[in-house]
Amino acid sequence: MDTILSLEKAGRLAAISYQPYAQARQDERRFSPRDIVRSSIGPDDQYCVGYTGRGGYCLALVMSIGSTKEGFSHAGSNLLDSILAYDSAEVDDAYIGQINMITVSSFCGPQGVIWGHDIARNKISFPPVLSEDEAQEFKGVILESGEKLRESSRMLFGTRKKRHFPFLPGSHVPCAGRYQTYRGPANIYAAAAIAIPEDRSRSACLLMEDIGLC
Repeated sequence: MDTILSLEKAGRLAAISYQPYAQARQDERRFSPRDIVRSSIGPDDQYCVGYTGRGGYCLALVMSIGSTKEGFSHAGSNLLDSILAYDSAEVDDAYIGQINMITVSSFCGPQGVIWGHDIARNKISFPPVLSEDEAQEFKGVILESGEKLRESSRMLFGTRKKRHFPFLPGSHVPCAGRYQTYRGPANIYAAAAIAIPEDRSRSACLLMEDIGLC
């Protein structure tokens, strides 16, 4: 049974009691973007700071590609050139440079909001993701272009040339993503999707990513 742990102190004596977690408390749980944002705002007025550890958090979608001329690769390794290409990808679209990426799984739970969907919603129209015939397979499911989320992320973080509210350099930022390096010339693709449940108070949003050669 779920319990609430409470600690009562009187002088030098401490009494620990366990109370059943009220079912009513569970029923009151709700998804509130306003409350989540209040607990996710960092202390800096000019920078984002990653996860604040205070409960709420924002998820932003970033998709980018970077390239560099080979200058440090040798017979035993192409690691340094791969790092340069990766660093280029971090700043060539929405600016997310100079951060410590912490790898996490692909979920956004009841304490998280999606930037550009739940808050700061982008009202610009984009072409449908699927044709009418293709969409019939997913009848009853609302499909929206993820380009709205990418554009919202650009507006939040800014770009390398014009930064808005980038991450504070050195921030520790949880990231769920896919990263791949190829030697060119090559045709590559990248795709991402977010499945959003009807009841956000009890279920998490699922992120799926893929990248590869065409």
